[in-house]
Amino acid sequence: MTADEGLWRPPQIPALASELEALGFTGDASAFADLTGHPMGAIVSLGGGSASFVSPDGLTATNHHCVHGSLQYNSKPERSLMEQGFLAKTRSDELERPRLARLRDGFG
Repeated sequence: MTADEGLWRPPQIPALASELEALGFTGDASAFADLTGHPMGAIVSLGGGSASFVSPDGLTATNHHCVHGSLQYNSKPERSLMEQGFLAKTRSDELERPRLARLRDGFG
């Protein structure tokens, strides 16, 4: 299984269980087919895109275009995050997200 195979839709994930296990995945691949259950029931709205929770601490993964507002919010004239990028190496290095972004789960 490689990225060149395209985007996998949630109902297709259970069929990849053995490949995922070989790659080190220890969860239940069939859980991804249930769009209202855990973990797929979580909805992350970023005010222009969506994301997925990837940790129990609230870390999310998304596409670059979904975070333009956050990048603009945290950029300064001398530091353009759109041009230079940003990597928080520790939690204390993390930047605040703009107030317009909200995180909520699919059950409330």
